[in-house]
Amino acid sequence: MVSWCAIFVWRSSPNFSRDGASDDTFKSFSKAIRIISPNRSIELNEFIKKYVNIYQSNYDYALVSTAISIFALEAYQIYLNPRSNFLQRLNLATKRKKYEKTVKKSIQTVDTGDFEFELVPLPNADNKETITSVAQTLFTVIGSLIQRPISDTFFVLRGIPNLPEQGNYYTGKPHIHIIRHSDQLNDSLSNENKHKESFGRILARIPGGSGNFSKFVPSNSRQSDDFSAYITSAATLWVWSKKGLESDKQWIDINRGNFIYERQVQVELLEYGFMIHKSLAEKSGELKNYLDIIETRRDLVELKSKMLETTPYGEVRDLLNKGWEEMNLAALQSQISDNLSIMESELKFLESKQGDIFRVFLTVFGLIVSASFSKSIVSPLWKVLGFWLPSNENWSELFLIFISATLVIPFILLLRQSIYRQ
Repeated sequence: MVSWCAIFVWRSSPNFSRDGASDDTFKSFSKAIRIISPNRSIELNEFIKKYVNIYQSNYDYALVSTAISIFALEAYQIYLNPRSNFLQRLNLATKRKKYEKTVKKSIQTVDTGDFEFELVPLPNADNKETITSVAQTLFTVIGSLIQRPISDTFFVLRGIPNLPEQGNYYTGKPHIHIIRHSDQLNDSLSNENKHKESFGRILARIPGGSGNFSKFVPSNSRQSDDFSAYITSAATLWVWSKKGLESDKQWIDINRGNFIYERQVQVELLEYGFMIHKSLAEKSGELKNYLDIIETRRDLVELKSKMLETTPYGEVRDLLNKGWEEMNLAALQSQISDNLSIMESELKFLESKQGDIFRVFLTVFGLIVSASFSKSIVSPLWKVLGFWLPSNENWSELFLIFISATLVIPFILLLRQSIYRQ
């Protein structure tokens, strides 16, 4: 069985946090497509080419659930023209209603033996589908639906505010579960010693050729001998031994869930930890103020702490840490810190430039205001109070301008400080 996992970084439109700071919310989106091998023998090269490297294959069409097919065209148009007007949205909603009736007439019942599904073809102008194109379609459908008003009336009137956009990172990787294979041995260590070359080919995703592929097999992250767990940055491989099959047979189900689900949760947590860091890395290069930089630094520190507390089980924790090490998470954390330092330096540079401009403005503005303030307020008040003035009229005016400047400039400096604090 192969679970192909497609992962995106996506972001929402700018919003405002509780502190009033502008914030682009970066999120990760993961979609797993599970493929169960047919009930026949499959040679290693065929397995790698057709199942492990399924992303390289083209298909005439893809069958999906009715709702995905109905909203796929609308979602595509929404992302193509996110700033659509009222008439465009009305036309789009009307077309979707008509297309919904057409889709319901083309429902196909697919019977796999264990399960039965009602599916329809996914609309595609190119007449070809790949795993990547299906994942991209699912992203646009989910991205539009999570923000789309439930009512068509509100959709036509308001559109979709804050439409999520895809970030700069996308990847797809296989998580491979080999439950039964030829020459399967009693324990995982014996299995590895006998089939290490084949395991290396699977992890390297190379169906043919010659060479030493055993070097692509990392150390086994499983302590027990019921199955082997090999974690790399490009794929994960879980291989069961006969002893493991025997011990798990009491929980077996038609969907092979007893062999898959627990491992799938671990893989999802592994991918999630990596994707959160990718999201922070992308966010850290686009911050605009000190408050956002401080909040991102705090998020990074908290994330490191939380990742140390993911599970109380030592073997699972070691597996996750080994996986994150393979994914070079330490370098990603360093990149985030470097990005934040660079953004902080840029902000300081911009502030220094603004400070130079402000000083010039302060000099000119202060002279103008001081002269006007001196003539209209300070001079009459000074004379009424009977304070000392130079006997020369010109020197008297200059003296009053100096007094006015000493009153005006502190007020301007306080105003400047208040502006920068905001």
